[in-house]
Amino acid sequence: PIITANYTYGFEYSKAQFEFQKINVGIEQRLRLPPKSMLFYKLEVGKVFGTLPYLLLNIPAGNEYYVASKYQFNTMAPYEFASDLYVSLHTRFYLGGVLFDKIPLLRKWGWRERFSFNAYWGDMSKANQDYNKNSNFNLIGKVPFMEASAGIENIFHIISVEYYRRLNYLNDPYARKDGIYVGLTLSF
Repeated sequence: PIITANYTYGFEYSKAQFEFQKINVGIEQRLRLPPKSMLFYKLEVGKVFGTLPYLLLNIPAGNEYYVASKYQFNTMAPYEFASDLYVSLHTRFYLGGVLFDKIPLLRKWGWRERFSFNAYWGDMSKANQDYNKNSNFNLIGKVPFMEASAGIENIFHIISVEYYRRLNYLNDPYARKDGIYVGLTLSF
């Protein structure tokens, strides 16, 4: 596994008006699962100390394009949510053809199936909520934001197509409920 720890200290200097601290810890790993499967996961936990504009808080990486990324929330809009305490989970389960190899034509083409699940939970202190009361973002409630996908990879050995579905927080009129995303994988 890859373990990361980051500490950021922002200090007041010249026209900068905010002093803050950010701490986050994460773990990321690719686990090989017999016979041909692999599980990728990335778990991250963080906290921001200080009263700040929401752009300096933690904003999960939303995806505004129809290109799938295992490090972003594909059905979340950029800057849709903000928090000063958060937990983020990204997973991708590669089956390696366990299902498609049973279908002769798909086995010949070499297509592989994969599934993803991503979740984000965050909270914001009362001081930050009051400071950002006129800003345009959403708060995560008691239930984390979640999305899931099913896809096909190894099309022509480089292309993937994946269907993502947002599982909750569907009331926002600008929220993307679902979509088909493409990807490109180059391996050397």
